[in-house]
Amino acid sequence: SSGINAEYGYRESGLLSKPLSHLDMQFSDSVAPLVEAVSLVIPQPSLGTASTEDPIKKAVRLFNKKPDEGLRYLVDSGACEPGNNRDIIRFLHTAEDINRTKLGEFLGENKPFNIEILDGFVDFFDFTNMEYDVALREFVSRFRLPGEAQKIDRIMERFAQKFHRSNPGIFPDSDSAYVLAFSLIMLNTDAHNPAIKHKMTKREFVSNNTGIRGKEDIPISYLETLYDRIVLHEIKMEADGLFARATHKGWMDKRGENGQWQRRWFVLKNNCLYYFNKPADEELQPRAIIPLEGLRVSKLQTTSNITNPGASGFNCVFELKDSTLSQPIKSVKITPSGPMEGRHLSFVLMAPTPDEADEWINLIQQQIIGNPIMDLIKRRKAQISNASSPNLNLPNLNINIAPPPPTTNSLRK
Repeated sequence: SSGINAEYGYRESGLLSKPLSHLDMQFSDSVAPLVEAVSLVIPQPSLGTASTEDPIKKAVRLFNKKPDEGLRYLVDSGACEPGNNRDIIRFLHTAEDINRTKLGEFLGENKPFNIEILDGFVDFFDFTNMEYDVALREFVSRFRLPGEAQKIDRIMERFAQKFHRSNPGIFPDSDSAYVLAFSLIMLNTDAHNPAIKHKMTKREFVSNNTGIRGKEDIPISYLETLYDRIVLHEIKMEADGLFARATHKGWMDKRGENGQWQRRWFVLKNNCLYYFNKPADEELQPRAIIPLEGLRVSKLQTTSNITNPGASGFNCVFELKDSTLSQPIKSVKITPSGPMEGRHLSFVLMAPTPDEADEWINLIQQQIIGNPIMDLIKRRKAQISNASSPNLNLPNLNINIAPPPPTTNSLRK
């Protein structure tokens, strides 16, 4: 799924396969070599055109490098109509894996087109009957505030105006909402940054937001309520990392080559399964990368070889294998000396509970990319190398080859 619903009017193309080399545009420089390593061990079709990259995903990839290029491609590809800013705004709101730092910088630019998009982007939110801190959390969760003061000013001014229009009875005017938005962001940093030893008190917060000359004061009880909610519940802005907004994460046990079970932290994202020693290692690099292209996942019914102490294993174990033949999975193991190509025939994994196993299986199935051309090549290679195996059922390609023309002893004059 590209993250854009059909109701938005975007034209989405089906994916037969997605070359993993396209993923590196979305990742930071520190992890790009890992993606390159994956690309090197995944064979790409060389006969004809096997797939077409989804224009929405390509637009995201380009946007994350240069926002203007991404939006230009969005129009050129026909994914949105020329001059239709509403399509662009929906794309920025709903497309998966947009770099939030790039989005914040783009929205804050002081150019006529950027300002038009900013106005539409803010107006896309519905803050009606929403608590002010809840609206602020929702707003800043979609992008990273840029570092330049003037850009922040433009963005937060639009937010305050939108909230005041949607809830006209809460603040005397949009200026009061604007000042309070900055006060809440400052309070959030003050309250939840461990480097700040002397925390802002409730009295100081109220004092900062009352007594403004020429302005009607916001009720003190309302300010105190907002203070308590921010101190108790931090406004978290999700970082733009390789594993941000992953499809699924969780603990599972992996059966090693020696038959022993090892507990690992697994992350499913971008048609790959990654595993780490622990969740905190997501900030570093994975132990291994398992591209899901051409694989199949199935639950194992037997538990005779499960020796993991403390785990029942019943209905919790599933296996990843090559989808056509018993060939090694093209995985990548990250070692201190660099990436190494894995040669596993299968990966056997055990989730903590049967329900979690079913969830992993369903989500992995949705992420698996089939590759009909590669399947055909694999089967043909197997038939050539093992002519004594007549049970390989090759697909009927229905290719009619015309017979050669009749031979003649004389040249046509």
